[in-house]
Amino acid sequence: MAKKEINLKQDMEINREIAETKAKRVLEKIDAFEMNKHRQDRKGVPPVARNDLGIGRK
Repeated sequence: MAKKEINLKQDMEINREIAETKAKRVLEKIDAFEMNKHRQDRKGVPPVARNDLGIGRK
């Protein structure tokens, strides 16, 4: 039983780290989107968003 609790705590800690990393990536993408807003192309989509959405790729 104690071993299960230790594993659960480790899993929760790992999941928390993963969630923090994902949240950080989202914030970085939002920052990049805002910084590149002035560089919008004729379709009105900034270059960073174009890469994330896969627009303009063959």
